[in-house]
Amino acid sequence: MRHASIFVLCAMASAALCSVVMAEPVVLISKDGYTRLSGDLVKLDKKFYVVKTSVGQVRVPIADVSCEGAGCPELAPRPVEQAKTELTQEQQLELFKAFLEWRKNSADFRAFLEWRKNNAN
Repeated sequence: MRHASIFVLCAMASAALCSVVMAEPVVLISKDGYTRLSGDLVKLDKKFYVVKTSVGQVRVPIADVSCEGAGCPELAPRPVEQAKTELTQEQQLELFKAFLEWRKNSADFRAFLEWRKNNAN
């Protein structure tokens, strides 16, 4: 009986230590990037991060923020939309023509060329 109670006491102590060790720093950033919440991630529900902050525990919906830091969990990968990087020859030609037209009519570009001419070593 005494061994069982010591075992239970040790198990409870190790569980308490593990929860402290597992709480790692994170920064939750809102989708618009204006709001940041920093603290220790103490729990991850199905839909919420639970973060211990200087003002107490805060629950934040996973869908509303991105997570940065050592304590951020590996969530299911989200599909990433790949940007199309290849341009057709016609699109390249149109882009180049637009650039040349801008360069020809741009006072900023002419001022840059003048500055470059005057400051060339």
